[in-house]
Amino acid sequence: MAMTNIAIRVDSEIKAQSQRFFNNLGLDMTTAINIFYGRR
Repeated sequence: MAMTNIAIRVDSEIKAQSQRFFNNLGLDMTTAINIFYGRR
């Protein structure tokens, strides 16, 4: 399966909070986003 990059703009504090949240779950941002897209 081919992979591609996605660029988004988000408030820096929201990004930091999200990274902490997902890190606490043992996930990085890429894995978390892939889960939301339905790819496990």
